[in-house]
Amino acid sequence: MMATLVFILVLTLASCAAKIMYMYAREGEMVLLEFVYPCNSTITLQYGNRAPCYSSAKPKHMSMPPNQRLAFENVSEVCSVQWTIDPVSRDEAGTYILTTYKNGIILTDFPIIGLRIGYPPGQASCEIGDYHQDEEWISLQCTALLGTLSGGIYCYQQGLRLPKRNDLIETPKNLKQNILARHDSFVHCCSSMLDQIKDKCNCTDWGWDPISDTIFAVVDPCPEVSTELQTSVPEPPTPDFNVTEANVLNDTVTTETVKYPNSNKNMYIAHWIMGSISIIITITIWSIIVYKRRRVPLENNSPTSESRAPCLPNQNENETSFSNGTTLIRSC
Repeated sequence: MMATLVFILVLTLASCAAKIMYMYAREGEMVLLEFVYPCNSTITLQYGNRAPCYSSAKPKHMSMPPNQRLAFENVSEVCSVQWTIDPVSRDEAGTYILTTYKNGIILTDFPIIGLRIGYPPGQASCEIGDYHQDEEWISLQCTALLGTLSGGIYCYQQGLRLPKRNDLIETPKNLKQNILARHDSFVHCCSSMLDQIKDKCNCTDWGWDPISDTIFAVVDPCPEVSTELQTSVPEPPTPDFNVTEANVLNDTVTTETVKYPNSNKNMYIAHWIMGSISIIITITIWSIIVYKRRRVPLENNSPTSESRAPCLPNQNENETSFSNGTTLIRSC
C-alpha cells in the first residue's frame, strides 16, 4: 500500500513539473498523439490516472482498446512513439502521459498531451403541439442534448426544410426548438452541427406520420434498392415482333397489335441454311443459261454438211482446216 502511494505521489510531482500540450479533435475523427524520448531509456504510456497500458520493459503486455494502436520509430539516438486513436470518442478525452525512466530516475522534461474532444448535440425527439394558423400547420416541440459543438434542430417534409416557430433555446443541458409542420405528409427531424447541417437523407433521429398519427424511432427517408433485389430480377426477354394492322371503316382508323412469339434458335439456323442453298441453286442456273447463250453463236459460225460447196467433176476427197480448229473432210 505504501509503495502504491509513493508511486502516485512521484507521478503527480512529475506531471506537475511537465508541460501540457493540448490537442482538439471532433468525435469520429482519427487522432495521432506523438511522444519523443531518448532511445536508451525505459518508457510507460498511460491514460489519465489509470494503470499504464504499455511498458517498454514488458512490450508484449499491452492493454489497449481495439480502436487504439502504437507505432515506434528509432532515428539515431532519438526515438518516438505514435499513439493512434481511430475513431476517437468523447469518452477518450483526457490526459495522455509518457513517463520516461533512465537509471531508475523519472525524467520530467517531456510533455503531457491533453486531448479535448468536440461532439455535436444528441439525437433529437419531438412532441406534437397545438395547431397554428387556421389548422394548416402543427407545432412540433423538439429537444436534444447539448453538445460541445454549436448545433441546432431541423425537420424536413416532402424533401423541404420546415420553418421554425421561434429561435433556438439553449439550456445548460438541452437544445429546444419549436418547428411548424403540415399535417398532410410524413415529417422527420434531427439535430445537427451549425457548420454541417444534415440533408434530408441523413436527418433520421425522429419521424412522425400525421395521417396515421404514428411516431417512428427508426427513420429511412431515402430508402435504397437492395442489392439482393437487383440481382434477383431476371433479365428481360427478347422483345416480340409487333405488327400493327389498320382497319378503315366509316372514316375511322382502329389499330390492333398482333404479337408473334419468339422464333426458336434452330428455326433461325434452318432458315439461314435454306436461304444459302436457294442462292447457290439460283447462281448455278444462271451460269448454265449464260453459258448456253454464248455457245449458240459459235455453233452457227461453224461449217456443216449443208453449207459445203458442191464437188466439181473429177474432184477427189480432201481435208480443209479452219482457223477455229475445225477440220472438214470433203468427199466428192
